[in-house]
Amino acid sequence: MLLEKIFKRNLSITDPKAWNQGLWNLYGSQSSAGVTVDENTALTMSAVFACIRLLANTVAQIPVHLYRRTSDNGKERATERPIYSLIHSNPNAEMSSFRFRQTLQGHLASWGNAYAYINRDKLNRVLSMWPLRPDRMTILPRGSDGRMRYEYQTEKGIIPLSPDEVLHIPGFGFDGMQGYSIISLARQGIGLAMAAEEFGSRFFGEGTHPGIIIKHPGKLSAESHASLKKDLTDKWSSLGKAHKLLLLEEEMSVEKIGVPPEDSQFIQTRQFQVQDVARWYGIPPHLIQDETRSSFNNIEQQALNFVIHSATPWLVLWEQELSTYFLKPPERKSYFFEFNVEGLLRGDSAARVAYYTGMWNIGAITHNEIRAKENMNPVKGGNERYVPLNMNPVGQKLLTFEPEPEKPEEEPEDGEENTRSWFKKKFNKRDKNLKAATSRQRIADSYYDLIKDAAQNIVNMETKAIGRAVTKYLGERGKQDFNKWLDDFYENEISEQIKKRFLPTYLSFAEQIKNAAASEVNFNPDDFDTLDTFVNDYLDRFVARHTDSSIGQMRGLMKDVEPEDLGEVINTRTEEWGEKRADKVALDETTRFGNAIAMGTWIAAGSIYVMWINTGKRSCPYCRELNNKKIKIGTYFVKDGEDFQPGGTEKMKINGSKMHPPLHQGCICMLVSA
Repeated sequence: MLLEKIFKRNLSITDPKAWNQGLWNLYGSQSSAGVTVDENTALTMSAVFACIRLLANTVAQIPVHLYRRTSDNGKERATERPIYSLIHSNPNAEMSSFRFRQTLQGHLASWGNAYAYINRDKLNRVLSMWPLRPDRMTILPRGSDGRMRYEYQTEKGIIPLSPDEVLHIPGFGFDGMQGYSIISLARQGIGLAMAAEEFGSRFFGEGTHPGIIIKHPGKLSAESHASLKKDLTDKWSSLGKAHKLLLLEEEMSVEKIGVPPEDSQFIQTRQFQVQDVARWYGIPPHLIQDETRSSFNNIEQQALNFVIHSATPWLVLWEQELSTYFLKPPERKSYFFEFNVEGLLRGDSAARVAYYTGMWNIGAITHNEIRAKENMNPVKGGNERYVPLNMNPVGQKLLTFEPEPEKPEEEPEDGEENTRSWFKKKFNKRDKNLKAATSRQRIADSYYDLIKDAAQNIVNMETKAIGRAVTKYLGERGKQDFNKWLDDFYENEISEQIKKRFLPTYLSFAEQIKNAAASEVNFNPDDFDTLDTFVNDYLDRFVARHTDSSIGQMRGLMKDVEPEDLGEVINTRTEEWGEKRADKVALDETTRFGNAIAMGTWIAAGSIYVMWINTGKRSCPYCRELNNKKIKIGTYFVKDGEDFQPGGTEKMKINGSKMHPPLHQGCICMLVSA
C-alpha cells in the first residue's frame, strides 16, 4: 500500500511531507514494464530528454519584448518599463532571460506546470523572479477572496505564498488551473522504452549471444559444477569476451538458447518508442534525430509544422500569462508581450534571405530594418520603403536619383564596309527589340478575353448593386447614406470579388510574360521567385484604381446633377459601364500588367535600362514621340502633371508618372530591356 510505504519513512500522517506530491510520484510511478518513471528518471531516456530540451531551448532562444500600441495601429518597444528588462534580459541577478525561460519551459514540459517566485518591494514593484521546482509546490483551495494559494516545500519547512508572489504557468489540464504532467500520462510508453534500454544494456553487457547450455556427459559434483560455472563466466561472459575461443573438455557440448534481438524486434521496439515519445510532445521525430520516416522533401515542411503546431502554442501561453501577471487590466489595452518568432529563422540564411526579399519587395520593411535584424549598422538612405513594380519610395511620386546620361551612339569608322556593318547591326537590334515586344504583345492579346470576362462579372455586380442602392437610398435617405453605402460596398464586397476573379488569370498571365521577358535577357525565370507576391501586390493596386474610379464617377455625378435627376443620370452611367467598361479594362490591363511583369523580371535579372517600343500598326503622335526612348529603370518616361506636347500636337496632361506603358487609354506600346 502506498500509505504503508510512506509511513515506513517515519513520517506522521500530520506531517506535510507525507502528502508531498513528489512522494506520491515516487511510489506511484512504476510502469507495467517494471521501471520506475517520474520527471527525474524519465530524463535518462534520450527521446524524452531531447523533446524537453528542444521545447525549452526553443522558447528560451526567441526574443520576448513588451510592446506599446501606437496611434497608427503600430507598436513600439516599451523599454522604459522595469518589467521589460526583467523579462527580456535578466529576471534576477544570477540568471539570464534565456536560462530563466529555459528552466521554466523545461518544468512545463516535464511536470506540466511552471512556477517562479516574484520578489516585490513595498510598492508592489517587481524586483526579480526566481524559478521554483514544481514537485515542491502545492496548490491549496481558494481562499475567502477567491484567489489561488500556494505552499512551497523548502529545506527549512513549508512556506505559504500569495498569488502575487507566484508566477504560475499551467500547461494543458481540464480544470484550466493546473496542468497535467506529460511524463505521468506517458508513463507506460516511457517505461517500455527505458526497459528496452535496460534490456539492451544487460544483453550486451553479458555477451553478444543469448544464454547457452553447456552439456556434460557425466554427473558433476556440487563442487565441480560451481567451479565449472565460475570458470566459464569469468573467461567468456561479457561483451569484450564474447568472440573468444571456447575450449571444452570431457566430451562437453554447447547448445544455444534464447531469441536473437532482431527476432524479438528489439530495434523496432526502440525506434517505435522514440516516435511514441515524440507524439506525446507533438514534435516531428527528425527534430530529435529520428530520420527513419523523413526525407529532404518533407523535412522543411515538418520544421514549419513544428513552429506552427508545437512551438507557437507554448509561446502564446507565455505571452498571455505574462500579460496577466505583470500588466493591470487597463494596461492590457495599450501594452502586450510578444515573442519575435523571426528568431527561429536565425540559423537558416536561405530562409532569411527569402523572407527579407519578400518583405522588402512589398514595401513592408526598409533596408535598415533588415540590417538591424542582421546586427548590422544602418546606412544613409536606408529608412525608405519601396513598393514593387515601379520601386518608388512609399508616399512619394519621384525617385531621388536621375538617370545616368546615355552614352552617345558610336559613329562608324570610315569606309563603306564599316558603315554598312554599323547600319546592319543598328537595325538588327531594332528588329530584335520589336520582335521581343511583339511576342509579348501576342501573349497579352491571348489573355484579353479572360480579363474581359472577369471584368464583365465585376461590372455586372456593380451595376446591379448600384441600381438597388439608388432606389433605396436616394429615394429615402439622400446622398449622405448613398455615399456611406458606396464606401462600404467597394471596400467589403467588390474588392474581394476582384481579387477572387482576377487572381487565377493574372498568375497564369504573369508566368507567361515572366518566361518570355527572362529569355530576352538570358535570365533563369525560376530566380524570380517572388512572382506570386508581385502579382498580389499589383492586384491590390488594380483594386484601388478600379474602386477609386467607380466611387469617383458616382460622386462626381452627385456633385454636378440636380437631386431629382440624379437617379436617372447614375443609371445611365452604369448602363454605359455595362456596355463598354469591361473592354476598356481588358485593353488597359493587358498592356499595363504585361509591361509591369516584364519590368519586374528585368529588375530581378539586374537589368538597368528599358526602352519604349510601338507595336501597333498605327500609333498616336504622343507614343511615336516616346518610341525607342531609353530610360534607367526607376525613372520616368513622362512625369505626373507634365504638359506633353510633341511638335504640332495638342497638349496632353500626364496623369501619373509613367515608368512603362500604357501612356493613355487604348495604348498598346511595350517595353524592352535595353
